[in-house]
Order: sequence, then C-alpha cells, then structure tokens
Amino acid sequence: MSYDALTSVAEIAITMAGFAGLASVFKAQGKLGSEEIRRVIYLVAVSVTVVVTALMPAVISGMGFSDTVALEISCAALGLASIVFATNAMFSVVRSVITPLYPKTTYLLITLIFCQGGAQLIAVSTELLGASVGLLLAGHVVLLLLSVWIFVTTIVWAKDV
Repeated sequence: MSYDALTSVAEIAITMAGFAGLASVFKAQGKLGSEEIRRVIYLVAVSVTVVVTALMPAVISGMGFSDTVALEISCAALGLASIVFATNAMFSVVRSVITPLYPKTTYLLITLIFCQGGAQLIAVSTELLGASVGLLLAGHVVLLLLSVWIFVTTIVWAKDV
C-alpha cells in the first residue's frame, strides 16, 4: 500500500511547526510571554503528533505487519492524541491558562478534535468504521487545522487581550 499522502501530510506539519515557531519568535522580538510559549509548545506537540502518526503506518508495514494492523495502530495513536489535545485545550481555556482570541471558533475546533479522536478510536474498536488511509488523512487535516489556528491566533495575539 502506498502512503505517499501521509508522507506529504508529515512534510506539511514539519513546515508549519518550523515556520510558526520562527514567526512567533520574530514577532515577540525575543520576549515571549508564558501564553505565547504555551501556544508554541502546543503547536510543536500537535505537529510532532501529526508527523509520527503519519509516518507510523509505513514503518509498521515495513516491520512485516499487515497494512490493516498498521492503519489500526496509527488510528488508535491519533485518536488518543487528539482526545488528549482537545482535553488539554478545553481545560486550559476553562482555567484561563490560555485566553481564546475567538472563543466560538476555538470551542468549535475543540469539539471537532474530540469528534475526530472518537472516530479514530471507533475505527479501531469496531467494524462500524474501518481504519483506512482516508480516515487517518481526515484526522491529520483536523489537527493541521488546529495548528493553523494556533499559528494565526499567536501571530495576531495582542498583549492587552
């Protein structure tokens, strides 16, 4: 099975993390506050998760496991990571550790991440929805949306918000 699309997603995630980190540092001119540091760390963590889970099926298949097993393991890892990210984001907003710049959009994105994480886990645990490259790509797109959202809100972040 070809995993070219997943490899491309991994490359996009690496590029976004690097560019966002550089842009955040240049914008802050070396004076990053605690909220900006949290946002950059969160962005890097999401990007690393996308890279690892995008490359995971090819590595697992290369070790001799079937493509189905490789996709199921990758879907499980992506589902668990997505639920952890969404829960962390939700508690960060509730505890006012991170102030959302656009609350309604932020809440919608957190809900979307919970739903796709649940779909990934359902794909692994039942025959209702089979684990596939398309499902992995959909999960990666949702996490890349989160990365873009963190990047955009970090770039336009104002100290007086």
